[in-house]
Amino acid sequence: MPGVSIRTATRSGPVNTPVPETGRYFVAGITARGPANQAVKCRSLAEFEVMFGGRVPTSYLHDDLRVFFEEGGTEAWVSRAVGGAATVGTVTLKDTTDPAAVDSVRVDAIGPGAWSADVALLAGEPTGGGAFLFVSYGPTQEVHKADSVEALVGKVNATSRLVRATHLGGNGTLAQSSPNLSAGDDKVDTVTASTVLNAVTTAFGAELGTGAVALPGYSATVDSGNVYVDLITWAKTTRRVALM
Repeated sequence: MPGVSIRTATRSGPVNTPVPETGRYFVAGITARGPANQAVKCRSLAEFEVMFGGRVPTSYLHDDLRVFFEEGGTEAWVSRAVGGAATVGTVTLKDTTDPAAVDSVRVDAIGPGAWSADVALLAGEPTGGGAFLFVSYGPTQEVHKADSVEALVGKVNATSRLVRATHLGGNGTLAQSSPNLSAGDDKVDTVTASTVLNAVTTAFGAELGTGAVALPGYSATVDSGNVYVDLITWAKTTRRVALM
């Protein structure tokens, strides 16, 4: 039309980023290894296996999570159940003052079980000072280095998926050594449905958000008490859905 001018322009402004639907799942059970009664986020079956190992014949947990991720689930919080008297494997590293007498660092497996006997360490003090700790378990290898023994302990505890460390003192050095951890015991033969329920209620606080929760492989008749009544009651307090 005469006297009318039309101009187009691209205008910037707020953009609504679509949020994908996320299936959040809280689950507990027996695993081959890993920390016990702690919430560990797994975003794939591969992540689960790195921390907790592969399938074990006494548990449906691995199979349950495989189906969860194959069906499109994206976030699983896992809590490992162990017996009440479970123990972790351990070894004590010495310092360079007197390797036969002075304790420097205690290294413990991240969780109970005989698996820790296959965790190999290489520790020492590199040229120029500081400390290092190599940790290997099967194909998994970790390298930890720091300027001091105290800093090394902090690094191990912040990043290792296999061990935890405690500084015991000594003169601040670390003697060359290459031990294995001792074997722990997960007391898996004493794990019941109530034990697995406890692994849920202990680990999964309300701050982790809503979602579904289950005890794969267990039913209300496994224990003398009806664990699913307790699971439903707990799920209501945390605004979650209990799956039978």
